[in-house]
Amino acid sequence: MNINNVYILEDRGILYINGEDAKKFLQNLISNDINKVNESNSIFASLLTPQGKFLFAFIVIKHKSGYFIDCEKSQSEALFKQLSVYKLRSNLEIMNLSNEFVVA
Repeated sequence: MNINNVYILEDRGILYINGEDAKKFLQNLISNDINKVNESNSIFASLLTPQGKFLFAFIVIKHKSGYFIDCEKSQSEALFKQLSVYKLRSNLEIMNLSNEFVVA
């Protein structure tokens, strides 16, 4: 196995959610348990409509005081807007970092 190769996944986008309410916010929205995410474990989750219909699939990764959301780049803007709708008065920040970072 050659581990010297790095492959850039150009079809992946990155959102970053951080703030005091980030964990609670994600726990109430996504289809997996955010408590399973730590510095060495990530989870696969999805965002559903209130009726339970599938909207988005993504990977949640812990980073410092927040969480990276690794999603399809073509859906990153739509996911960003959907999460922003649910933000309301939560003490958190949602950033679309798809143009600043790449997934490898």
